Amino acid sequence: MRLLLSGGGTGGHLFPAIAVAEECTGRNDNADILFVGTKAGLEARLIPEQGWEIRYVLSGGIKGRGLAGAVAGLFKAFWGFLQSIKIIADFRPGVILGMGGYASAPAIVAGRLFGISSAIHEQNAMPGLANRLLGHFANRVFLTYPESGRFFSAGKTIVTGNPVRKEFLENGLKATGENEKFTVFVFGGSRGAHRINEVVSEAMTGSLRAEKISLIHQTGANDLEDINKRYRDAGIDAEVQPFIDDMLAAYMKADLVLCRAGATTIAELMAMGKPSLLIPYPYAADDHQAKNAQALVDAGAAEMILESDLDAGLLAGRIKSLMADEKRICEMGKRAAGLARKDTARIICEELQKLAA
Repeated sequence: MRLLLSGGGTGGHLFPAIAVAEECTGRNDNADILFVGTKAGLEARLIPEQGWEIRYVLSGGIKGRGLAGAVAGLFKAFWGFLQSIKIIADFRPGVILGMGGYASAPAIVAGRLFGISSAIHEQNAMPGLANRLLGHFANRVFLTYPESGRFFSAGKTIVTGNPVRKEFLENGLKATGENEKFTVFVFGGSRGAHRINEVVSEAMTGSLRAEKISLIHQTGANDLEDINKRYRDAGIDAEVQPFIDDMLAAYMKADLVLCRAGATTIAELMAMGKPSLLIPYPYAADDHQAKNAQALVDAGAAEMILESDLDAGLLAGRIKSLMADEKRICEMGKRAAGLARKDTARIICEELQKLAA
């Protein structure tokens, strides 16, 4: 099978794409996979580092960027479409899978010109405009949530869940036990989250300073220097990085994960069986991160703080409460693991093989 995997930009789109690539190559030694992304996305660094081949297209957003931004976005999309035609003509894939992000659309549309079967993956309960439009071009639409099926033709949709890398599925509910302190893993997505960085650092250098806490904190590039200095000056036991390449190791060390509630993050928390304190991104389309978080809260697998309510005092109180209740922390992890779906990548690969046949 010759598979062209398009999409990326952030870890939320890229890591599920990698999970599918790993599954497809594991199932078929003859699988030939090409990633298509943008040079500005996370894929430009991670995909070559992991030994995959990648080609780049020009692409960008249109919505909410004003007239000049929309015109520039349309130009980029058209140029990316022409670049995708060249890439497809060279690679000649049997099937194309769009995983979201700006690079998905040009490849899916260009593939239609060649008569190549394609599929898209929709992570959220409320699909964005791009995927709703691409649903008309794609032969299959893989869904994380059943409720998003109403936006696509019924005959095309398959509820698969959100694919997670195999290393996460194989290490669920495991811990390294390296640290005697209570370890909190903090991240706000692959690019960091300024508000989370500010409040966590204020809590850690304030009312949590005397607590036996070890911190792993992915800040993003912009806040790295400032947050690192705050912890260093306060004598806080913290491992601070702009981006954590080995997320598996960080998850395994963690007693509690404090993070956003994107679809990929939620899937990883479930796969790893980790209790979490979720702070949904408040500007997500249709507030889908709050809905993602609420599903884990309802299952007893997480707690949630809305960003509008977030302050250092509230956060410190929640962390102290969870630290003091080892039984509850353990139960939250077990309930998260009970929600995990482990066959997602396999189902997607099987469907892609059918489309490529």
